[in-house]
Amino acid sequence: MAEATIVNEIRIIVNAADNARLAADRKEYDDAVKQLQLIDAQAKKLKETGGIAGLKELPKLKEVEQIKIEVSAARTAAEEALTAIRKLKSLSAKEEITCQKEIKRSICRVKDEAIAAAFLAENNPWINPVILSKPENRDSLISLLKRQGYYQYLRSDRIDAVSRKLILVRIDLSGEDLKGVILEWVNLDEANLSRPWKVVAKEILSLCQ
Repeated sequence: MAEATIVNEIRIIVNAADNARLAADRKEYDDAVKQLQLIDAQAKKLKETGGIAGLKELPKLKEVEQIKIEVSAARTAAEEALTAIRKLKSLSAKEEITCQKEIKRSICRVKDEAIAAAFLAENNPWINPVILSKPENRDSLISLLKRQGYYQYLRSDRIDAVSRKLILVRIDLSGEDLKGVILEWVNLDEANLSRPWKVVAKEILSLCQ
């Protein structure tokens, strides 16, 4: 069984879209409905689930917001396909052909949106030191250093690996509440911290060596 990660959870949507398209091609619409309902449920689960395999507790990064947009778009396309399938029985033969094409287009959109979301998620922007070192992502950086929110679920060694690569020269942390931060592996040589915190941080590092 595959590990429960955000990428793997999104791939469930991609696989279900493939199955729905095959069922639609065969005009096996009961099976297509089951797959589309799975997509709807999976997208909802991703949005509402926290921890390591959900989107709810991820830090507020523009890359994360784009993943959420793609997943929501996949869910919307699945709902449109379901609506079209429900209309089939009441249509004329000519209208039915048009509706079948609409169903297939919607299912293709599900897959496209889910693939786009998976591609973004594979890059793990929430633990990318370059992204976290951007000034606009200061709050997410502090959450990482405090092991708060999403970061409380990550292994310490993984956070330490990210911390070693942070580029703090690019970000101003002066005036921030840094109580609870873990700075053992962070390079503070060029960090813009308030002076009291810089002194405390250096003392912490000297004790760890």
